[in-house]
Amino acid sequence: MTQIVTVDDSGMAADGTDYWNQITGTGGGERITLQTCINDDYNLILFASK
Repeated sequence: MTQIVTVDDSGMAADGTDYWNQITGTGGGERITLQTCINDDYNLILFASK
């Protein structure tokens, strides 16, 4: 696991960081991105890479 973040449905964290491109983008080499819903407003995103 390289990073864990909580974002809204737009990929925006509470501190204003926009993770949308990191979540959906094709750059960054070999990696996986896992998502689970925390509630109706927030999602937990887990990034893993080698």
